[in-house]
Amino acid sequence: MFGALPSSMPHARAGKLHALAILDATRFPLMPEVPTLRELGFNDTEASAWFGVVAPARTPRAIGAQPMMPGSPEAFGRFVEDERARWIPVAKALGVGAERAAPGPQP
Repeated sequence: MFGALPSSMPHARAGKLHALAILDATRFPLMPEVPTLRELGFNDTEASAWFGVVAPARTPRAIGAQPMMPGSPEAFGRFVEDERARWIPVAKALGVGAERAAPGPQP
């Protein structure tokens, strides 16, 4: 996963999460041992966090969240596909795969 540092760092420090790389241009001062993706040989890999709301196809648009950047659901779909195309090769090169959690509360 790509996680935001404020929420991920405590888990990495506790050994519950293994930080592979930083997506910023430079190493994060509070985790200097974690390299940047650029240092690992991946160019054009700087990124920032974004969040999206996904709903069933026929959900009225008025029910959705207020977008922070202009765009339609179709534009957001294109953005997500572009992000997938950008990051899937990086994940594969790092040997990272997706895991599906079992439904219900997790220990």
